[in-house]
Amino acid sequence: MDYSNSNKPMNIITRNINGLRKRVSEIELLIDKYDPDIILLQENLLSKTTNYSPPKGYGIIRKERDQGYRGGVAILIKEEIDYHETNVNSGSVEMVTAKIHLRKQVLSVSSIYCPPSSTTKKRGLTTALRCQNHTTIIGGDLNAKHAEWGHEKTNNYGKWIAELTAANNLQLHVPDEPTRIANRRTDSNDIFDYFITDEETTTTLQVLSQDFTTSDHLPSQAQIITLAGKLQPQMNIKTNWFRVMREIDRPYNITEDIDYDVRHLTATIQAAILNNSTTVKKKRRSWHRNPLIKTLVWEKKQANKNYSRTRTAEDKTILKQLKRRLKKLSRL
Repeated sequence: MDYSNSNKPMNIITRNINGLRKRVSEIELLIDKYDPDIILLQENLLSKTTNYSPPKGYGIIRKERDQGYRGGVAILIKEEIDYHETNVNSGSVEMVTAKIHLRKQVLSVSSIYCPPSSTTKKRGLTTALRCQNHTTIIGGDLNAKHAEWGHEKTNNYGKWIAELTAANNLQLHVPDEPTRIANRRTDSNDIFDYFITDEETTTTLQVLSQDFTTSDHLPSQAQIITLAGKLQPQMNIKTNWFRVMREIDRPYNITEDIDYDVRHLTATIQAAILNNSTTVKKKRRSWHRNPLIKTLVWEKKQANKNYSRTRTAEDKTILKQLKRRLKKLSRL
């Protein structure tokens, strides 16, 4: 792939791997079958001192917990991609971020894991989502549930992520089928794995179910096209800097001074907005009072259980139809 052409889709897969060293053959199968440019991994179950060699042709950046072998996140990136790791202080949210350098832009790509039993506060998620100052692509296991995404109930992660993506002009991409497979009879299949991008991307998403059942999470694949290549082409211009300085009424000795002032002004405006902005709570929808929606929610739950048990195309179609009806009614 020509990574200097940002109009071409970037193939990114996210997967809660539940033990990276145990799934070496599965990673190789993913690469052979889908040729991903980037693989986002969660729950590596490695310690900081554990050695791991990435697959041939890929580099790796990883972040493990300070103690023990639980959790952990990583990003596998094709070696021909120009990238570097960047530090993000995301609190108890586990996240590792790479800056991808293309010819026309810089992408910020993150693998994220929100442990279900964590004491993570909204502040950690806020920092994780707001720290991105480039075209943003975040993928991972968020353990988030929200009624508007097809879940029966909304949990704290779902509530916070819905608020933060809306407040920061980010898009949440929800798969149309489960990404987590129930491992107990009392459980049901669910969606926990998502992609978050900014509004300057076009994204298609699918769950890769075939041949990937050793972990309780299925991999999700996103074909992402960034829109930087679709902007108006740069003009070949010659600037009269004397007139520019006279117009803005400030003497500059070198063009680097202008660059510094632009960055400083931008940072000042952004800081002022963040310091003087509050999250606006949306009015609760009255859909829960609608008896038809209550009935559809119950039917969807039963359909989800049936599909979890049978995995047939017919039951999958029924489940999708119920989801579409619920989504349409909830917007009224």
